[in-house]
Amino acid sequence: MDYKKIIVERDGGVVVIKMNNPERMNASDPEMNREMYGELERIEADPDSRVVVLTGVGKAFSGGYDMSVMKAEGREPAQTVKDHPYWARIDPSARRPFRSHALGFRYFDRPIIAAVNGYAIGGLCLASDIRIASENAKFCFMYTKRGLSPAEGSSYLLPHIVGISKALELAFTGDMIDGKEAERIGLVSKVVPHEQLMPVTMELAHRIARNPPVAIGLTKYVMYKALQMSIEDSMALQNEAHNASTLTEDHKEGVRAYAEKREPRFQGR
Repeated sequence: MDYKKIIVERDGGVVVIKMNNPERMNASDPEMNREMYGELERIEADPDSRVVVLTGVGKAFSGGYDMSVMKAEGREPAQTVKDHPYWARIDPSARRPFRSHALGFRYFDRPIIAAVNGYAIGGLCLASDIRIASENAKFCFMYTKRGLSPAEGSSYLLPHIVGISKALELAFTGDMIDGKEAERIGLVSKVVPHEQLMPVTMELAHRIARNPPVAIGLTKYVMYKALQMSIEDSMALQNEAHNASTLTEDHKEGVRAYAEKREPRFQGR
């Protein structure tokens, strides 16, 4: 596809999406969002695409939503995102007039790893399943400094990731933190030298991509659902998903590979 605001690269079962608006610190806008969700739709239809890596071109991962677009349109950014067929697959109970990456990424059935290469402003990085940061990364949730309450799902995601006290501190102050602090509070999984960011992220992505896609998708689904459930309801859903996974060809292959003392070859069936 000929995109203007994203770059897509494929490496085996891993698809790398690079936000490509460096002049605006990769700030998102309706065009970038349409391109990104169009690409996610294509990935979801391709059984050979098993993991997504999201990163940015230039010195920023994401600059949040492009304030110049918001000012020009005179309305909230969520209202400017054109509907995309991708959203039709989201649970109707989750669909609201407010569209955000928090929902789009959460209901995407493949793992999404954020390779945070620089400034990460706002909630986009939070929506990814795993976050790995360059030592150059900086994180900031500066909504209050723009006279706004949180957006992009950060009011839900940030407390779940770092705890309510630290989430409120970051949200109330709008302070910027570096990668080391982000790692300390659990915002990212690890911090690596800048030149190692993509090699380390891709190694992890390929390790995940070698595992059975159905089991990975079910794991993502039940773990996120568990955040909203009682332990009893969570266990019931977990058992349903586990029983379903035992019926797959990949489960049979995993058992055979264990018995034959070899690496399994999962096919996503």
